[in-house]
Amino acid sequence: GVGVAVSNALSKRCEVTVYRDAQKHTIAFEGGELKQKVKSEKSKEARRTGTVVRMWPDPKYFDSPSIPLAELEHLVRSKAYLLPGLTTVLRVEGKEDRSWKYERGMTQYFDFMLQGRELVAPLFTGERHFDEKAAADFTEIETGEGASWAIGWVAEGDIFADSHVNLIPTRSGGTHEAGFRNGIFDALIAFMETRQLTPKGVKLIADDLWSRACFTLSARIVRTQFHGQTKEKLTTRHAARLLELCVRDAFELWLNEHPEEGKKIVELAIEQAMARLAKGKKLERKKSSGIATLPGKLVDCASGDISRNELFLVEG
Repeated sequence: GVGVAVSNALSKRCEVTVYRDAQKHTIAFEGGELKQKVKSEKSKEARRTGTVVRMWPDPKYFDSPSIPLAELEHLVRSKAYLLPGLTTVLRVEGKEDRSWKYERGMTQYFDFMLQGRELVAPLFTGERHFDEKAAADFTEIETGEGASWAIGWVAEGDIFADSHVNLIPTRSGGTHEAGFRNGIFDALIAFMETRQLTPKGVKLIADDLWSRACFTLSARIVRTQFHGQTKEKLTTRHAARLLELCVRDAFELWLNEHPEEGKKIVELAIEQAMARLAKGKKLERKKSSGIATLPGKLVDCASGDISRNELFLVEG
């Protein structure tokens, strides 16, 4: 794809070795140009399979040719928890090798990230992939598509949100993350209505639930569309619907099976809503814009009705 073409163009040298069917195939480029044609030979390790890509970044194209190690470490470690039982190794010249293996996948990753902090309710984990029969009920969903996830809420401290598509980290989220968030929020609202937990005069919004949520999400999509080449944001339309179908009913069922734990999540969300409303009231009372004198034709807002307010941005 274009990814390897661009990486090759920005490298002093690029070497690719492929092990397959007891054969070893190699090719090399320098300065983006072919240096060594494809060479095939019998592999000394007959059962070995896989691909090795080596690149030397060309300093003339970069402010700094050094690779951001923290980001690389996060990338290598995430592959280990997304694929339970797989061992990933980060090998940096002159440094000790680092390896990760998560037998319990996302649950174990949560233990690592929380560093002893407690969740307000037990972790909600799940997985759903559509087989041929289930996918047949939806025109847009293909066989094998679905997701796995883990989500928990903390009362204080930092939160984290890691979403992936086909093991690719989507730092800017996208349609899959939006569907996941909607499904979880809708399930909580349904649980609150069933149990009559909705407080009078307080309307929960999605941010009230998500401001204290930690989650990791791994979606599997057959035909993906991303925003831009770095694949940081998924734009595949049906991914939102797919994720809602995966998590909404599953989370609502979990809440009804764990009503006491569910109530704790509701209480935390209501707390956030109350804090948001209190903050809003403080802002409402502050009528003055803070400017000592306004030009004659401009006057401070007297109405709290947003539809009747205008904001003038003036130069100088």
